[in-house]
Amino acid sequence: ELKAELMLNQGSFSEGQEARAIVTVAKMARVYLFSADFEGGAKLIWPTEGMPAPLAGPSNPLVFPDEAQQIAGIRMRAVVPVGRTSSIEALRLLAVDGDADALLLGKQDWNSVINAIEDAGLSWAEDVRIYTVYRN
Repeated sequence: ELKAELMLNQGSFSEGQEARAIVTVAKMARVYLFSADFEGGAKLIWPTEGMPAPLAGPSNPLVFPDEAQQIAGIRMRAVVPVGRTSSIEALRLLAVDGDADALLLGKQDWNSVINAIEDAGLSWAEDVRIYTVYRN
């Protein structure tokens, strides 16, 4: 059975702070991270366009951004929407037992993401972390 867990380096952030995601899976899987809203929207944030989904395994947890990505300037920074003093945000993990890169192109909502995975006959698991961002 495919199981996945998503952790963040902390549960709340000040605007501009850097977040790190830690992903673990129970068996080999491709992993995808989405910035999700509470209306069902989902924007793929990792892997970035043109980059294949990373492969995670039980003895190979993944960190995003990892050290090499940070050196390359890739960051995951906490942002508060304009006109707000705080924001509740969601980061969603999708682990898939096959390559779903092409299936996810153009998908902007979670239901279409999951429907594409299921229509392709792939097994999947998910996890989500809710966090708060505060403006200083």
